[in-house]
Amino acid sequence: MNLGRAPRVLALCGDETGCSMWRIWQPFRELEQRGFVAEWCHKNDSDKVLPLVAAGRYDAVITPRIVWPVEGIGEAWVNVIHKAGLAWLYEIDDDIFSPRIVDRQMRVFPAEAAKGEKQLEWERNERIKMLTVCDGVTVSSRRLVTIARQYAPVDTPVYHIPNSIDARWFKATLRGIGRIPELEGKLTVGWANRAREEADMKPLAEAWTIIPERSGISDPR
Repeated sequence: MNLGRAPRVLALCGDETGCSMWRIWQPFRELEQRGFVAEWCHKNDSDKVLPLVAAGRYDAVITPRIVWPVEGIGEAWVNVIHKAGLAWLYEIDDDIFSPRIVDRQMRVFPAEAAKGEKQLEWERNERIKMLTVCDGVTVSSRRLVTIARQYAPVDTPVYHIPNSIDARWFKATLRGIGRIPELEGKLTVGWANRAREEADMKPLAEAWTIIPERSGISDPR
């Protein structure tokens, strides 16, 4: 890798969720606007970029919490990346390695539960295997640094890269949107997330109780 210039990076995404948006699409768009080579594709379309990988267009490949569902495909991709002399980073923004994650997937996410417990356990171990052969790991929280360290080799670097919001994009998206008349002059709190267990909501419920109390609001509805 030529360290005399900015690295050229390809992200190989496995889904189109909000995680891909905040961790890949928006940061990469910002980098491209500043003249960097920061591109992405879906793992199912990876054959389209293989010639570019082999031709030396990129210096590094990032795979956000990816797992190939068929045995052998992941190893083949890893071989291509390393034979081309590229650095390979495994990116995670959630605990997808601990044994308890399979039980949670079965209880909370119908699409994941449909795969069956055996397949989910296989995928968990495949992700762990990815950590043992990658060149580095990027994570969204310090807690995930601790988790990744439990499975990655001691000499594999783990980088904490916190989530952030593109404030300019957010403000531009909201430009021209007015308040609902009945909410004018009132404090409102918005929250969005994927499916979660009820226990996860307890801290939020406690916070939403404290906010109106401190704001002098008698009716927190």
